[in-house]
Amino acid sequence: MSFILLIEGGTSSGKSTLADYLSLNLRSRSTVSLLKQDNYYKDLSCLTGKEIESYNFDSPCAIDLLQFADDLKKLADGTRIKKRIYSFKNHCSHISDEWIEPAEIVIGEGLFVFNVEIDNAVRIFIDIDDDIRFIRRMQRDMVERAIPYQKTIEHYLHTVKPMHEKYIKPSKKDADILLSDSGESTIEEIAGNLIYKLKGYIG
Repeated sequence: MSFILLIEGGTSSGKSTLADYLSLNLRSRSTVSLLKQDNYYKDLSCLTGKEIESYNFDSPCAIDLLQFADDLKKLADGTRIKKRIYSFKNHCSHISDEWIEPAEIVIGEGLFVFNVEIDNAVRIFIDIDDDIRFIRRMQRDMVERAIPYQKTIEHYLHTVKPMHEKYIKPSKKDADILLSDSGESTIEEIAGNLIYKLKGYIG
């Protein structure tokens, strides 16, 4: 059985950055597999553009949580899986030809990873100030996705923030490790803090 880390936090809290960093830097001591919940959004290719525009991507109902949990368990039990891919361009979900191999450490990251039933997983919550997360979200949308700032603000107020308050923020109480940060720490500092705290779990 592998050692499972589940990394959760609100939008733009640094989940993917931390998971990617750990995935690369823990490989000097262990084999590591990484599963990103963003690849488990439900296929929406049958919907119209207008329907997709009003779709709530910030609800756990938008994600195939059962499949995500099943794939995590398979990796932890020593079974390799085919990588799932979700395209935010055409909102299609498909299984690629790429394999994800089982490993000694399996990392799952996403908005709702605490929603899955996984035995013996260590749950890590990244707690970042809401204003910092909003600013990061704005920068990401404008630079990486060419989304006008008006759209980001509208989306944040109508779905991102309400869903965070309803689903993500309350899950903080379920964390085994809480990583609180002002948003000024480097990824090396945050990861170092986490690895130090994990010593109580992995010895």
